[in-house]
Amino acid sequence: MRPPGAASGADFPELALQISATLARLRAAREVTVGCSLKEPVWSCGKTTLYRYAPLTATRWPRPVLICFALVNRPYVLDLQPDRSLVRAFGLPTRNEIDALYAQVKDLRQQLAELAAAAGEKRRAAPQPAPRKARSSAPRSRARRPRR
Repeated sequence: MRPPGAASGADFPELALQISATLARLRAAREVTVGCSLKEPVWSCGKTTLYRYAPLTATRWPRPVLICFALVNRPYVLDLQPDRSLVRAFGLPTRNEIDALYAQVKDLRQQLAELAAAAGEKRRAAPQPAPRKARSSAPRSRARRPRR
């Protein structure tokens, strides 16, 4: 009797095809260049290096952006390929992106106003809780136990 989930003899040719396809993808991945953005080291201490990436456009941000990655990863994981790069994603926004952002902010403000109005109506309808008694500012009469 076979344990549940165990492969039958007919599944091995399919498994062999999957393994060979995976090996072919791994061989092709050897030719991938990572860390494709131009950069120069600005500061270094031991294994830690601070890089300044070359700008992709003539327009630059007034302040630099500091990107920190996980200590267990290599820094090139943020700059894998030109189409998969977090470093390159920090360009200036286009006019369409700015317009879309303003439209989202306008919608959010409208939704917040509607929520606030609905919450105000519920507050008026709900009974008000009794006010709390004010605490005395006089020192407590109990002595504190010394710490061990």
